[in-house]
Amino acid sequence: FDVVISIGLLDYVNPKTVLLECKRVLNKDGFIIFTLPKRPSIFFFLRGYLGNLIRKNLLDLPHIENIANKKGLYSLIKECGFEPLCIKSVWTTMWVVKAKNSEDKLGPNLPSTKA
Repeated sequence: FDVVISIGLLDYVNPKTVLLECKRVLNKDGFIIFTLPKRPSIFFFLRGYLGNLIRKNLLDLPHIENIANKKGLYSLIKECGFEPLCIKSVWTTMWVVKAKNSEDKLGPNLPSTKA
């Protein structure tokens, strides 16, 4: 794939597992765009409380597990073999990330593509 887009998925699943799978399916010059809840956020506690009420009573969704600060998010992206191009805060509640597949850094447990 040239691009993988993930909006809202990484809130609920292991982000490292997903990013490594995205790396596997991306072309060598591919990009990933994704969102992840932001910490710190002025809405962090309110979102947790109201979100739990809505999820429990209306939608039966799982609790949001993955919340990142900018430094931790940058480290995760690099660790998974991507080059961060843009990490932006949106509405003080989430990060929007664009990263490029990095051939030099393959991420853990991925075989080398170089001969």
